[in-house]
Amino acid sequence: MVVIPGYLDNDAKASVVVHVKDVTREGCDYLNLGVIINESKYAPLNGIINSSVRCFLKRISFEENKSEINVTIYVESNANVSEALKEFIINSLREREGFSYSNGVLSYRGIKVKVEVLES
Repeated sequence: MVVIPGYLDNDAKASVVVHVKDVTREGCDYLNLGVIINESKYAPLNGIINSSVRCFLKRISFEENKSEINVTIYVESNANVSEALKEFIINSLREREGFSYSNGVLSYRGIKVKVEVLES
């Protein structure tokens, strides 16, 4: 659980940054652990997990306008984790307060959020 201070709560970009960073780190930590947990939350990652997969969050960049926030997450990995990690991130964000998911679109308090994961 991530606690968002009140002064950030009104800033959609800052709130999205905090949540995206948190769930991305959780996904990479899960992959680095190399142990499968049979919970639906981890299902996207379970298909690629093995003892040699490594994943590290390098940086996150954002672009925003009034109706949309584009999030690009850069990870370093020794395996192709981008699609599974993206699915995990979106599914995890859907469960968090302020986020919603409808017709394939993730939103935060009415602002569309697009997520992209790139590997290096």
